[in-house]
Amino acid sequence: MRLKELLFIGLNVADAYLSGVGIRMGSHETLPWSQVFSSSMLAKGLVALAIVLGLYWFGREKSLWWMNIIVFGACAWNFSICSVSLLCGILWG
Repeated sequence: MRLKELLFIGLNVADAYLSGVGIRMGSHETLPWSQVFSSSMLAKGLVALAIVLGLYWFGREKSLWWMNIIVFGACAWNFSICSVSLLCGILWG
């Protein structure tokens, strides 16, 4: 596996971790298909691996860079939600 494949799997695992942290802080998952395994890092990593293999099977592996950008955005969003929730908890107890 090369960088873009490992990055895609790693970002999905990070997204699952940050989603789990957000859910424990009182947030909720808004995407219906993500509610099934959103905070399971193992499940999210296996789904990401299946997506990578499927993209290679169909010769569409170049789309991984765009998918990495999208998942990075999801991670950034989850991180910002967790940060704001933590800050609000500290400031307003």
